[in-house]
Amino acid sequence: MKRILLTLALFTALIAGVMAQAPNLMNYQAVLRNAGGNITPNHQAAFKFTVHDGSSSGTAVYVETVSLTSNAVGVITHNVGNGTVVTGTIAGINWASGSKYLEVEMDYNNGTTYTSMGNSQLVSVPYALFAANGPAGATGPAGATGAAGAAGATGPTGAGVTGPTGPTGPTGSGAGPTGPTGPTGPTGSGGGATGPTGPTGPSGNNGSNGSAGVTGPTGPTGPTGAGVAGPTGPTGAAVTGPTGPTGAGITGPTGPTGAGGGATGPTGATGATGAAGSGTVSGTLNYVAKFTPNGTSVGNSLIFDNGTNVGIGTITPGAPFHVATGSSEISRFAGGSSSWVSYYSGANYLAYWGHYSVNATTVNDFDIGTGGSNTTGNLNFVTGAASKMVISGVGNVGIGLNTPRTDSRVTIPANATAVTNVLYIYDSLLQTNNLINLYAQDGNAINIVKEGFNYGVVLTKDYTGSSVEPLYVYGNLSGAPAARIASGNDWAAEFDGKISIVDPSAGTGKVLTSDGIGNAAWADVPAATGFKASASTTPTLVGSTVVFNTLDFGNGYNTTTGEWTVPATGVYHVDASVDFTGGTSYQRISVYSAGNYMASGVAVSSASDHTATISVDLAFTQGDIVTIDRFAGGAALGSYNGCNFFSAHRLY
Repeated sequence: MKRILLTLALFTALIAGVMAQAPNLMNYQAVLRNAGGNITPNHQAAFKFTVHDGSSSGTAVYVETVSLTSNAVGVITHNVGNGTVVTGTIAGINWASGSKYLEVEMDYNNGTTYTSMGNSQLVSVPYALFAANGPAGATGPAGATGAAGAAGATGPTGAGVTGPTGPTGPTGSGAGPTGPTGPTGPTGSGGGATGPTGPTGPSGNNGSNGSAGVTGPTGPTGPTGAGVAGPTGPTGAAVTGPTGPTGAGITGPTGPTGAGGGATGPTGATGATGAAGSGTVSGTLNYVAKFTPNGTSVGNSLIFDNGTNVGIGTITPGAPFHVATGSSEISRFAGGSSSWVSYYSGANYLAYWGHYSVNATTVNDFDIGTGGSNTTGNLNFVTGAASKMVISGVGNVGIGLNTPRTDSRVTIPANATAVTNVLYIYDSLLQTNNLINLYAQDGNAINIVKEGFNYGVVLTKDYTGSSVEPLYVYGNLSGAPAARIASGNDWAAEFDGKISIVDPSAGTGKVLTSDGIGNAAWADVPAATGFKASASTTPTLVGSTVVFNTLDFGNGYNTTTGEWTVPATGVYHVDASVDFTGGTSYQRISVYSAGNYMASGVAVSSASDHTATISVDLAFTQGDIVTIDRFAGGAALGSYNGCNFFSAHRLY
């Protein structure tokens, strides 16, 4: 896939007009270039903006997407905050906590396959957002008085009620030091008459500056008094120190100006600010207060705190945190691409739910279970406050028991009452998919151990409309069978019905045979094998081998050498008869093969005609050479009709 590159020429991020209310937007500008580095005007591309918390790979606290088109000179401009929000809000970013980084991703083809263009830390300007809604900072030290500026326009008269003026102390008899300023009294409820102003005493020497007190909340501005303003003091020569942030308190009321009569003395040093006056609000017991829509008074929120338990939507919380609602959705947790809710037992981290594990690779994945440091705890699924399924720390599953077997991934005991099937899998849609598909790279895919009565495995297919077998075993092995049935008591299998053995060698009229190690195969039934050879005259001799010169039927016998070549391995019935004449000792014939005398027949007589016969069953191997050998004992071979023959036929 061809990769399109984007060269960013310019990036600016600033807050547009942070005043009474921040617009919560950040300006972004760049030059769009193609993979060759050429500026691409009037081209539409898709962008993804992500604000990361703490580092360039930190939690995404805000994500938006937008489709932008470059102008005639290839420049794209966008206000981050006006796109399609994926996660979070600009206003919800906690600018006061840690550094923030802005990552820009782009799909040059205006799709959703984004490529990261870079990640930059936001510095200084975006933090003006924090000043719009953050908490008040600590009061900075007071700077020296700067040069007097031109008088500004008079602000509107505040609406606060003027509280009563405290009593004026007695006038000193001379130029004694001015006493410290007393604390400002609480603001009255209004309506009381202003007390008379006491006479102004002569100005004393300037007292030493008191230590700066903590600035109290600013109350509303009171009405301007009617007294004559004294002259402005001389301008201090010190350099103005940095101004601390403005506190969020309400300005307290300004006391009335006294009605002077004597000459105004030089302005003394400013005394310490008095303690804040006390105030009161009204509300209902145990409710957490909230500001009402007018912003100047408080009322009851939905949170109820009785000192022991906290409730939302209830005034009788029965737990440390109790939520009661009639809504379908009771609570909502919204997090980033890696966020979760943790559960601790004391200081021990046990479990969590959320989006965290290495297997949660997409935004739609969800985790629930034990934490990474909890390697021995089990995950239990319970009904009736009792565990019905458990997953151990190593991933073994047990259903219907408290502790899974350590040698099994899944354990299901059949010890529940009124349970017919331990596991029941049913395809109600009559699909062609597999109900169970087991794969084992090594070891047994299925190992069934049956104890007691009844069968270990029962396969039943009760559907007469199907010709598909209920059991199908397939093996693609080299030199090994697809199935093996073994028994410890010499009774491996019993078949009640027909047996069909399909093999490429199968054919009509064949029989099932086996080799020396028990491998079975279909083989042709050997044709009836046999022969008979005879001599109508006196037989001839080749050495000691009797040669019968006429082949009556069959094949495999050589009428020249007297040798019979066994056509197939098996057990044969052999008959032989040889006529002798004369002689003074016994006469013998033998079946001879491979250097061995396998059977013999003897005749003892000196009569003119007597015969030696053999009738025996012998086992031969295909290709064996078999002859009839004679020991005449001084007798000659005779020619009595029908007494000289050699025959054999296979029994099995």
